[in-house]
Amino acid sequence: MCGVKYGQCVRLIKFKMDLITVIIPCYNSGKTLQRAVNSVLNQTFEKIELIIINDGSNDTKTIKILKTIKDAIIINQKNSGLASARNRGFRESKGNYLVFLDADDWLSKNAISYMLKTIKKSSSKYVLCSSLLEGDREGTYSRHYNFFEQLFINHVHYFMLIEKNTFSKIGGYDENMKLGYEDWEFNLRLLKNGIKAHKVNKTLFHYHVSNHGMLNSISKKNHANIYNYIKTKHKDLYKVKKIISLYLQNKKKKMNYHFLVYIIIYISSLILPKYFYTKVYNFFYKIKSFIS
Repeated sequence: MCGVKYGQCVRLIKFKMDLITVIIPCYNSGKTLQRAVNSVLNQTFEKIELIIINDGSNDTKTIKILKTIKDAIIINQKNSGLASARNRGFRESKGNYLVFLDADDWLSKNAISYMLKTIKKSSSKYVLCSSLLEGDREGTYSRHYNFFEQLFINHVHYFMLIEKNTFSKIGGYDENMKLGYEDWEFNLRLLKNGIKAHKVNKTLFHYHVSNHGMLNSISKKNHANIYNYIKTKHKDLYKVKKIISLYLQNKKKKMNYHFLVYIIIYISSLILPKYFYTKVYNFFYKIKSFIS
């Protein structure tokens, strides 16, 4: 680990191969930040660079905790959103692999070690794993990984370890996406470039579910606007011929739902007013959450 003073970027670590940089964006996260940090500091894998991006926090509890953290690089910036904070962490990182951890989530002790071993053995540029849901909803979040489905619903797993060079090649997160789903759009760019993930069949990540979190309070309510942005940005993926082509390429792979569900979602996004389309999508989202 590397020690720093609050607000400074003093690196005291000798960087070697297989250094893992863990990036924690933080905005008024005083209730959960210490748990996230501890889960990184207590990893069985030791060559970790921990970077915390303080994205304009203004609550006293978060500031107080940040001042007590010694084994991390803490960088302050004005509030610019999750995508911006993650990209800033990438630019400051020295590791050759990246892990992005939200301040209200945490890792199992062997998470990074296991993920690193997996990516070394596979030919993939990044690896994903299932998540344990805790908080306002409990259970295990695990999804099949299918390119066709990604066009319509965000089935990306919440925890990944990715090669830094791959993250750079793709261009990082889209900082225009301040309403959420930045991971969905990022994953589409990976798939467009032929970069597919290797899924680890272990639950190594703890995802805190909050009814008042960004997904429920912002992203879901603005789903139509966000989805229209994604479709406009990736027009080549949403042409009818391309959709059919991706279905034919992926129909033999396991899907989370019948393909007609996705056709209904897509057609609804084209013909319904944004308000009613969002209602349709959130209906399927509730079903998805219920059967998870």
